[in-house]
Amino acid sequence: MSIKNKLSLLLTGGALCILGASAQAGVIIDSISLEMVDTNYSRNTRVAQELGFEAANDLFSTNTSLCSQSLDALTGISLRGTCGIRTNGYASRYVVEGQVAAPTIFQFGMDWGQGGFVSVEQNGRTDTRLDSSDIWWSKRWSHGDVLNYMITEPGDFTLTLLGFEHCCDGINSARYLELSFPDEGPSSQSLGDDAPELGLWPNRNNAAFNAQLVGDLNDWTALEVNAVPAPGSLPLLALGALFVWQRRRLG
Repeated sequence: MSIKNKLSLLLTGGALCILGASAQAGVIIDSISLEMVDTNYSRNTRVAQELGFEAANDLFSTNTSLCSQSLDALTGISLRGTCGIRTNGYASRYVVEGQVAAPTIFQFGMDWGQGGFVSVEQNGRTDTRLDSSDIWWSKRWSHGDVLNYMITEPGDFTLTLLGFEHCCDGINSARYLELSFPDEGPSSQSLGDDAPELGLWPNRNNAAFNAQLVGDLNDWTALEVNAVPAPGSLPLLALGALFVWQRRRLG
């Protein structure tokens, strides 16, 4: 086989490999943004419950900004440690943009002493969950205050974490685990009566739910930006290179 033919086959094979890798892409995190604003609610106020999600979001347009930045990872984040500010009473909002290719469970270790929200937009639908309790995960993923949220459908998503803290400014972290279900899928009985119809399944360390999952339950990944070129761009570049080579060869 000539060198030209070998190179042609190599380019073709490379393009096909890239196409395959692109099709099998797992969890992609494009961006993570953080905003923190000052609040003046008393320590015992269940702020998230009293305001609701829409009014809570409005605070980020009306209240004094304490911090606004893009994050490389949602790991070990706090007002003092990340933004260099100390204060009593603030709201934090994280917005995560990304894509999933398979059922993916996210875990959030938050310090939301005055409650908070987990909201997911995906495939034209939105699911927002309120937890009005005093949330502090104690920096332990096995803690009962760790919040779990599973996205079962493939596609782009926007994840919003919005919560309120008054006194202690503990660290906040997140991680995810890509899984699959048995062929019959998750049963509504195991997921509880409040399982939404959106294909976005929340739970809070539910043993019956976790027992249905297929995969390594210890293979967690920190929630960090890992964006790659748009899904079709690498294969197109490879195929373009092959096309140029073939034209030159024929010419």
